[in-house]
Amino acid sequence: MVTEYTIYLVNRSNKPQLFWAFLSKPEITNSPTVFANSNTNLRIPGGSQDLNSFTIPIQYVIAVGGSNNAVKLETRIESNSTRNTDLNKLWAIDYTTVPPNQGPIVPAAATGESTAETIAMQTSAFDPVENASKNWFESMSFGLKTAQGFMGVTWVPAPSLTYTIRPKLTFYITVGDYSANSLAEITTVSNRSAACNVPSSFDVSKQCTVTYSRQGTWSVEPGKPDSQLLMRTRELMIQSVVTTAYCKVYGSKLDEGPGPFAAPLAEDTINDNNPTWNVTHERTKDSTIYSTTVARKDPLRDAVERALPNYNYDVWETRGR
Repeated sequence: MVTEYTIYLVNRSNKPQLFWAFLSKPEITNSPTVFANSNTNLRIPGGSQDLNSFTIPIQYVIAVGGSNNAVKLETRIESNSTRNTDLNKLWAIDYTTVPPNQGPIVPAAATGESTAETIAMQTSAFDPVENASKNWFESMSFGLKTAQGFMGVTWVPAPSLTYTIRPKLTFYITVGDYSANSLAEITTVSNRSAACNVPSSFDVSKQCTVTYSRQGTWSVEPGKPDSQLLMRTRELMIQSVVTTAYCKVYGSKLDEGPGPFAAPLAEDTINDNNPTWNVTHERTKDSTIYSTTVARKDPLRDAVERALPNYNYDVWETRGR
């Protein structure tokens, strides 16, 4: 039975966030330059009280391809051929020299054994320079199979080499404008993410909770989030919604609003009587509008009327973040 890890996601920010899961860079012989590659993502509303999660089975996958897309940053790489694999297996991959444009051939089953706790991918002889001159590029990937497809790393394979891979089970959880299967810089991903290490970040049920704060910081705790954490997340989101109250003051006829001396004097009077309100005003030819993000509209109207009696008053509120 495949082991599964569950990462619960809590979005405490006041906006929807697109969460992504990436896999850490494994140890790979022959030192290829690798890129992060994932299509595992989930959009979560700000302050959501729902249980949102990534469930990640520890099912290793190898993937290879050939296409007109060179393996480089922000290039979309989806492999032509994938195989599930266990540790201690070796796979012989047959790449070709074009023409014709042909993807690599992968056997239906592993072709040999790898060293303990590793997976090996062995390339055939081919001419990458000739292929590139004809706009044909090889790719090689290793990672985990997820419900959405894949999370792992991708690199450019060289001919007649064996890449021996020792997996490292650290999951990077991040938010941002990544694209599915578009190659990303691993260092950038890891520096802006929460790191969930197997097994230390998880409880005995193989669960952990990742929280993204309003300040854009991360925390990781073993176990499933409790209801109080989700309720507090909702409360923080509500608190972050700003309500602004307005009171418009005007006369019965044009040019009968508070004058250039009366309007600011009234602002000072209101703030002297209500030191925490931080009331401001904006004066036009015919009226003055007072506003505050502290008091609600009815108390604001009462304060304005005391400072400027015998006018007409309209009040309203707006909400924003």
